[in-house]
Amino acid sequence: MCAATLVAAAVNRIRILACPNCHGNLIKQSELEPIIESAPPTDSDIARLNCPPDYTELQRKFACPSCQGIMESYAYAGTGAVIIQSCGTCQLIWLDFGELSKIVWSSQHTEESTPDEGNYGKTILILWLRSLDNAI
Repeated sequence: MCAATLVAAAVNRIRILACPNCHGNLIKQSELEPIIESAPPTDSDIARLNCPPDYTELQRKFACPSCQGIMESYAYAGTGAVIIQSCGTCQLIWLDFGELSKIVWSSQHTEESTPDEGNYGKTILILWLRSLDNAI
C-alpha cells in the first residue's frame, strides 16, 4: 500500500475505497462476499490469476488507513491464492491490485470445477470471514 489518499469507488454498486496510484482496494469485511457474488472476473489472463500465492507477503505489515493500527496478513482461505491484509479493529480488508479479480475468478472457477460440492468457494470465504470476526 502506498501513502496516496484513497478515493471513493464502487464494485457493482458496493462502495469501496481505492488507491489512484497503486490501484489497491480497501473493502469492509462484510462487503467482500457480496462483491465476490456479484462481480464477474475483470481479468481474462487465466495463467496470472491461477498462480500460487507469494507467501513472503505474510510478513508484510503496514498501517490501516482508517485507525493507523497494524494490519495483519493472512492467506486467503478460499481458493484465490492471495495473501490479504486486514484490520480487526476497523473490519477492513486491503487487496492489492489484481487480487480482487483473482479471488472472484477463483471463486467462480472452483464452483465450475466442483459442481457436486455446490458453493464450496463461497462457503470457505464465509468461514474465513467468521474466523476473522472471532479472532477480534
